[in-house]
Amino acid sequence: MKRREFLSYCIAAGMSVSMGGLVSCASSNISLSQADKDQLSGLLIADAHAHPYQFYGSRDYDSTTPTIEIMKQIGMVASSFSAVGDAVKYSGRSGMPYIDTLSQLREVIKLEEQKKVKLILKASDIQSLILANDTPGAIMAIEGGDALEGKVSNLDSFFDYGVRMITVLHDHNNEIGFNQRSQSDGPLTPFGIKIIEKMNASGMIVDVAHSKTKTLKNIVEVSTTPVIDSHTNPLPDAYESLKPTRLRTWSEMELIAKTGGVIC
Repeated sequence: MKRREFLSYCIAAGMSVSMGGLVSCASSNISLSQADKDQLSGLLIADAHAHPYQFYGSRDYDSTTPTIEIMKQIGMVASSFSAVGDAVKYSGRSGMPYIDTLSQLREVIKLEEQKKVKLILKASDIQSLILANDTPGAIMAIEGGDALEGKVSNLDSFFDYGVRMITVLHDHNNEIGFNQRSQSDGPLTPFGIKIIEKMNASGMIVDVAHSKTKTLKNIVEVSTTPVIDSHTNPLPDAYESLKPTRLRTWSEMELIAKTGGVIC
């Protein structure tokens, strides 16, 4: 399979997922020869940021959310299963962020109990999934450090429950730092510094998606391990004046890359 053919396949497969809801990639007009499948079989696919099944509580099913069936069809080794840590704050639901987030994560535990996914708790779990080649891996994650409610002990509780990645900012400023769309900016709070240090010590992945520039720079200064931005796009130089925006400048992306991390 040539590079252009592979890209065409990926685009077509992506459109079938995003536009077709539960319609499988196999039901589209994509046809791969056995030789092509053999070439793709060595490709390890992981989704760094997803809300499978929207278990955070949306009443309207979003046809772009991945399903386990789709994960299997495209040979996805693992996906993040990200609970929304600030859903209570911006959705108007009642309750506390910590409890609400924990209830979302329980849905992932149920999926593992049903043997539909396999929880990834350490790096070696990825290798075992590659060898098994039948059950997608689930990386429990949280989008929005609001779920911690300003308590380091809650970070410990989430880790013990199986969470291995936290996007420390989401839709607004919180106890950790500043959101990209905020009109204000600043470094990590003292609590935020403790959280980054604790995540490093425990082996949790620090996700800087949604983090404003000064908060991002401070995270990079504090973190002793690679960080990631799990979902963004480059901001063209000509559009710098449009900030605040969810997009990343090249200088911001360089900060992430210099930690040994990646921009997704």
